[in-house]
Amino acid sequence: MAQEKTYSIYLVDDDAKHLLLLKEHLVKHLPYSLNVKTFTSGEEVLQQLDSKPDIIILDYYFDGAGAGASDGVDILKKIRNQKPEIPVVMMSHADKIEVAVTCYDYGAKDYIIKNETAYAKALLVVRNIIHELKKEEVAHEYKESSKNAQRLLIAFILVLLVLMTYLLYREFGGAR
Repeated sequence: MAQEKTYSIYLVDDDAKHLLLLKEHLVKHLPYSLNVKTFTSGEEVLQQLDSKPDIIILDYYFDGAGAGASDGVDILKKIRNQKPEIPVVMMSHADKIEVAVTCYDYGAKDYIIKNETAYAKALLVVRNIIHELKKEEVAHEYKESSKNAQRLLIAFILVLLVLMTYLLYREFGGAR
């Protein structure tokens, strides 16, 4: 039986306390092997995109990260340009439909409002994304198995043709 995959999740927020609580909540309540890394700025996570995390949860505002810090939408756009296959979930205190729509317009997988239900919602969103990833993995494995089965069938047919040709040659052509 194959070893269970470890899913990599990047949490990006300028609030260190929020990062710690969210990380602990995900690790404690999700039934998967997780590797959760935290980043306090969008620029930090952009430098780590080549590690290809499975999921990124990204803050919308980085007001605590300093004057020159990019906001979450700018980071989201850069992630989409560099690694469009990585699902990005936006989190924000902004309870405005315009903010959520902007995030979706730039490719966010989901939008979570930071309120009393945010961590529960994050669990559901991450669980759903992992289920999608697992389905993609199974579909890929099925496709590969199907290709291998086709190759074996073709090889078997070729062996049969060679064997039949040999037997026909012996029966009708080679004994004279």
